[in-house]
Amino acid sequence: PDGTALVLAGSDGEPAAAVRVDLATGQQTPVGLPGAVLDPAGAALDASGRLLVADARQVVRWSADGTVNVWTSPALVGPIAVAAYGGPRCGDGIVGEGEVCDAGPSGGGCCSSSCRIREAGALCRPQSTICDNSERCDGVSPECPADVTSPDGDGDGVCDRIDHCPLDADPAQQDTDHDGRGDACDPCTGGSAIARPRLRVLNDATPQDDDTFSMSGTVSLAPDTVVDPIANGLRLYVEDGLGMALLDLTVPPGAASTASGSGWRGNGEGTAFRYRRRIGSDRLTARLTTAPAHPGEVKLSLSGKGSFIPNLLDGFPAKVALVLDPSLAASGACGEGSVYDGTLGCAVGRPPGTLVCR
Repeated sequence: PDGTALVLAGSDGEPAAAVRVDLATGQQTPVGLPGAVLDPAGAALDASGRLLVADARQVVRWSADGTVNVWTSPALVGPIAVAAYGGPRCGDGIVGEGEVCDAGPSGGGCCSSSCRIREAGALCRPQSTICDNSERCDGVSPECPADVTSPDGDGDGVCDRIDHCPLDADPAQQDTDHDGRGDACDPCTGGSAIARPRLRVLNDATPQDDDTFSMSGTVSLAPDTVVDPIANGLRLYVEDGLGMALLDLTVPPGAASTASGSGWRGNGEGTAFRYRRRIGSDRLTARLTTAPAHPGEVKLSLSGKGSFIPNLLDGFPAKVALVLDPSLAASGACGEGSVYDGTLGCAVGRPPGTLVCR
């Protein structure tokens, strides 16, 4: 019982040659068998039930866990028979008495070279790419957990971990204004900073239907930009420091309806516009003005009250965008204010439920 197999070669009824093969290392040792003749069996089972099959110059071992080992000896020719010696031992690939696992001489996965399960947290598969995750042992199973990679939620071939727009397919990953958000999902691409921004929310800590908000600021556009909210509408977008939307409000395009009174109205010169909507206790108004003396300068204000206003105190505002070409101002017809560039700062005020950003 020394963990080896005796490999015999020769022709039936003829003098036999023999090689002893160490089942753990594959080391071969010639064995003298004076006067012995071969009566080949072709295959044998060792004491642990491992199947040993021999053919010309080779002995192949199939283990219970599916491991296959092949050893070749150029000294052996002709039919081969195998005789198995010894019981299991650590490193032979078979879980034997006193072993918790056995992954071969060097161990593997979450099974150590001493045939014990590795401790929880031990690295068993390192990260191979930026989209791959490293896997660690759980301290219970000898197997390394399944290989897991970062998902690709939008199916554009770029994993969510590095995708500029994980919810919007964008294989090119274009980010024109280099703000870390791809053009495919950026509410404001290439816009200006909002001058004199002011966002105020009242009653944010009280029942939802009495919340009020107001937003105002000045956006500088290219002088030849055509401003027409009756055709394009208006969008106010507020997000927190994690890039999650706190408020995403679109004032729809369309001229005011005679029946309901909701919609946009503009003056004859196209320099002043007003929006009004009232549904039950909810109301929303917007104003937009331009001045010929200041080409490209647009002053905006929005205000509203009602159940459509979310609780902005659930996540502190970090970025505000006013978009004059919804939904994505790819043309640059927008403005942004951010705590990161110093154009916006927010604070909780009084009474409770008051938030002021400016």
